[in-house]
Amino acid sequence: MDRRHLRAPPGHVRLLAAALACIAALAACKPSVSERQVREDFATLQATGTVPGKARLERIELTDGWSDGADFEVYFCLPANDGPGRGCERRNIGLSYQHLEGRWRLFSVQAEQAVD
Repeated sequence: MDRRHLRAPPGHVRLLAAALACIAALAACKPSVSERQVREDFATLQATGTVPGKARLERIELTDGWSDGADFEVYFCLPANDGPGRGCERRNIGLSYQHLEGRWRLFSVQAEQAVD
């Protein structure tokens, strides 16, 4: 019986190991909270008065993600008090989600703050 080990060329082994490490890292960290859900929750926060109704959403950034949770920063603009087209105050709010009972749910809202 031949006891020699089969070996791939060294470059291929390193490439395969790096690819598997990247895939594992992405799979572990990428939350499945959709941008649509974050936008809908932001609109609900506007309707309830947690965020001013005149706020205009500008961007959503994932700040941390793990298997059963995710944190986002939602950046928005509040139109200046002296009329449309006069600029805006840039603000953000933190939204935290947790995967419970088979779906992603908003469970924490961090205080609105000004963005410099």
